Amino acid sequence: MLEKVQRFLLITLLLMSYRLSAQVQIGGVEEQIDYANPKEYEVAGITVTGVQFLDESALITLTGISIGDKIRVPGDDISDAINNLWKQGLLADIKVIARKIEGNLIFLEFALAERPRLSKFSFKGVSKGEADKIREKLQLVTGKVITENLKQNTVNRVKEHFIDKGFLFTDVEVTTEKDTTILNSEIMTVSVSNKKRIKVNEIKIAGNTEFSDKKVRRKMKGTKEKGFYKIFTSSKFNETAFETDQQKIVDAYKDKGYRDARIVRDTFYRVSDKTVNVEIDIDEGRKYFFRKITWVGNTKFPSTMLSQLLDINPGDVYSQQKLDQ
Repeated sequence: MLEKVQRFLLITLLLMSYRLSAQVQIGGVEEQIDYANPKEYEVAGITVTGVQFLDESALITLTGISIGDKIRVPGDDISDAINNLWKQGLLADIKVIARKIEGNLIFLEFALAERPRLSKFSFKGVSKGEADKIREKLQLVTGKVITENLKQNTVNRVKEHFIDKGFLFTDVEVTTEKDTTILNSEIMTVSVSNKKRIKVNEIKIAGNTEFSDKKVRRKMKGTKEKGFYKIFTSSKFNETAFETDQQKIVDAYKDKGYRDARIVRDTFYRVSDKTVNVEIDIDEGRKYFFRKITWVGNTKFPSTMLSQLLDINPGDVYSQQKLDQ
């Protein structure tokens, strides 16, 4: 019973919080519009304040409210307008103010605060040459709006850069600070740490009967186990190479008659700060054989000659590679 009461109170507080965020204030007057008694008004004017870079008319269009519209205040129209603006990811604060009410006419003001824009960015924990390579991939430009999405995309792209180089578990952090020299601008810093090259400790294979574990591993040219005796091969883990190797395994099976072969599960997991284990589960499927081959549309050469050139006989193991050749 107590848990139900607590849940009810939590939901009530959340609803109150949402309603307050969409509240319309009467400019220059202490009074606020009564939530208990919604009224319908005709929008007689809409203004936007507080923006420097964004187009005011475009913002008004985004609200979904136009002059002459009938809206209920308080009501969903104002809440929807706020949500429409929030979804753009360009604003840090939104307030809707009723500057004037004359009878059934209402004059709305959208008091907005823009998100800061990027003035410059730098890197910590990487060399200048490495920073230049990353800079090309990020494509960050001065004046770009700094959003949480932009920060996360920056983190993801920097991590992908190092994953491709074998640094699988690199830590990347994006921080910003106010640029006092440019209005409403911030400086971004991309910090890189724990940059360690990751190697493959062990490759575990399951579901294989046609090929031994050793033969399957040989197909994986881009994913090699580390070992003191493998001094001339690289055991650096690369996720893209790992995906390519899986296709090579499937192709090898198809060449041996297993045309339905597939990788049903693949994963890699951390063993230490410098190594991962790789696991692959194979579903070989059934083995196929060529049964009968017929020729259609040949007028210049007889079927017997074409079959001789094809060099595939009934009973031969199905080979995708041989058929393609």
